[in-house]
Amino acid sequence: MRQRAAAWFLLVAALACDRGPVPAAPPPGGADEWTAPGGDPPLLDPRAEELAAASEPLQPWPRLDLPPEAARVVPWTEAGRHLGEVVAAEGTIVATHNSGRACFLNFAEDWRGRFHGVIFASSFGEFPDRPEDWLLGRRVRLVGKVEEYRGTPQVVIEEPRQIVLLD
Repeated sequence: MRQRAAAWFLLVAALACDRGPVPAAPPPGGADEWTAPGGDPPLLDPRAEELAAASEPLQPWPRLDLPPEAARVVPWTEAGRHLGEVVAAEGTIVATHNSGRACFLNFAEDWRGRFHGVIFASSFGEFPDRPEDWLLGRRVRLVGKVEEYRGTPQVVIEEPRQIVLLD
């Protein structure tokens, strides 16, 4: 079996190398076309795409643990200071309550006036049954626009991608 694999590798390598000579430098008239050996029609510069891509400004890689619309990650205790901003608030869900009209995800036992996440009944179908049970005790990152409702900061969770499980 190993001899067959080695023979296959050598055959593929030989075929890959049998492409003829490659010019060492671009032609003096321009870097976009190359002349094939023997005066054949011009070839496109095999490096043209690579060179064009290298001339574009570099962009940072997107964070894979954070939906692109979040401006920053903050502890849940500081989320209320970012009213009107889209943030990712981190913490452990220590208390939940589902009234049938809304499911509240609380980061503090004494939830009154404290930042929390809320899933309204109109979005329940997007989540597994009883999100109040599967999120209780979990360390999460809630992503959304921090809004104020009756003096309390909150993030409305409309789809599962707004909740990142950290444990």
